[in-house]
Amino acid sequence: MGFIVVRQMFVVAFVCLMTSVAIQVSGADDAREDRKPITKLLIPAYFYPAGEGLKTWNRLIDSHSPDDQIEIVAIANINSGNVGVTVDSNYADVIGRATKKGLTVIAYITSDYANSHGVASLETAKKNVTNWFKLYPQLHGVFIDEQTSDGTAIASYYEPLRKHIRSVASKALIVGNPGNNCVEDYLAKRADGPIMDVVIIHENNETKVPYANAVPAAWMSNYSSDRFAMLVHTSATFGKQLRLARNRRTGYVFVTDATGPPPDTIHPWGTLPAYWDDELQMIGALNDNR
Repeated sequence: MGFIVVRQMFVVAFVCLMTSVAIQVSGADDAREDRKPITKLLIPAYFYPAGEGLKTWNRLIDSHSPDDQIEIVAIANINSGNVGVTVDSNYADVIGRATKKGLTVIAYITSDYANSHGVASLETAKKNVTNWFKLYPQLHGVFIDEQTSDGTAIASYYEPLRKHIRSVASKALIVGNPGNNCVEDYLAKRADGPIMDVVIIHENNETKVPYANAVPAAWMSNYSSDRFAMLVHTSATFGKQLRLARNRRTGYVFVTDATGPPPDTIHPWGTLPAYWDDELQMIGALNDNR
């Protein structure tokens, strides 16, 4: 009888211990982040894949190296998102080779701040999404440029656009670009998924609006770093911006010394930075030291 009691006590203690462990594990899974996820490069690859542009695409593709903790998401941009109905063989080639190498390639469209200038109606945006995936089925997602920062157009524009994207490519990565802080509603949980998977909370000329001066919204601390991105151009340095992005829990980054946008002579997203190799090395080092 005494043995049975002891055995029962042991079983109860064991169950309690395992329950405690399960709770701790569940808490770690549910927590924002215990270990920082990998920092990825989000590259606006706005260079046509021919001549020097093809060399730049090749360099970008060759740079993707998960073994070295370097993962790249490339934004393909054909005619500012008005992709048309005919396959461009040069783009088909680089998108195919990039996805085969393991890059995540996403398609550029503009929302024109919910069609505020009349150049991107909801139907036009939907049509461009459909055409992108019809012509280039290897794509992994959509980059929605000129996203509004407030939530007034979510129900009328961005939610139906997101539903259309999911109907065309159910697992598409959807990246929105307000270029600065936006309302939380774009990332908040919904029954059928958030409006955006990722939002770009800073896109700016470093000499005019330094990344260090950007103040993240308080609500952003409730989300993991892989929900946020930053793009910095016209920057002589990259190290301090990348370290700050890591500290601010911004999971997608890109810093370039290229200038722009037009009327400057070089579009900031029309090339890779002069310090590209060094930037890659630092990304790898940051990810090794998570």
